[in-house]
Amino acid sequence: LERYKAATGNKPERLVSGSDDFTMFLWEPSESKKAIARLTGHQKLVNYTSFSPDG
Repeated sequence: LERYKAATGNKPERLVSGSDDFTMFLWEPSESKKAIARLTGHQKLVNYTSFSPDG
């Protein structure tokens, strides 16, 4: 969490993490230490994630 705050300046943003168990988690680090969503159904390892500016 400290690395996140240093990188974002504590602006309200979302963070996504990928895992080798085919799962992704969506976070709002400034609001909670718990993930707000668990994204499942991927067929392979999740190695990379990105956000699109247009949603």
